[in-house]
Amino acid sequence: MMSFDTYQFAKPSPSKAELEQSKKDFTALLRNNLAVLQQYAQKNQKPMALAETGFETIPDPTWWTQTLYASVQDFDICYVLIWRNHGLKKEENQMHYYAPYKGHPSSSDFKNFYALPNVYFGKKTKALNLYK
Repeated sequence: MMSFDTYQFAKPSPSKAELEQSKKDFTALLRNNLAVLQQYAQKNQKPMALAETGFETIPDPTWWTQTLYASVQDFDICYVLIWRNHGLKKEENQMHYYAPYKGHPSSSDFKNFYALPNVYFGKKTKALNLYK
C-alpha cells in the first residue's frame, strides 16, 4: 500500500474568498500528490490510498462532492479515510471534528457523496464482497 495525508486548512470562519482560495490550494495540492502517487503505485504494483484527509469543522457546505470527490474521482484510490471526530477539546473550548453531524451545513452534501455510484461505504463493500 502506498499513501499520504493531505488536509484542507482555513482560518476559523473564513470569508467566501478565503474559502475559495483554500479550496483551490487544497485541490491543486491533492491532485498533484495523487498524480505522483498513482505513477509510483502503478510502477510498483501497489494499491494507493488517501490515508488521512479532511477539513476541520467543514466550513464549506459542498466540500464532500465539490472539493473532496471532485479532487479524487479521476484516480485509482482503494480508500479515503476522513480524520476523526474528537468532540469538545476542553483545553481549547472548541469542537474538533472532520465528519458532519445531523444538522451540520455539509450534512446533506455528505449524503450526496455517500450516494455516488462509485463511492463505497461499509454496507456497499459488504454487499459486493470486496474483501473476499
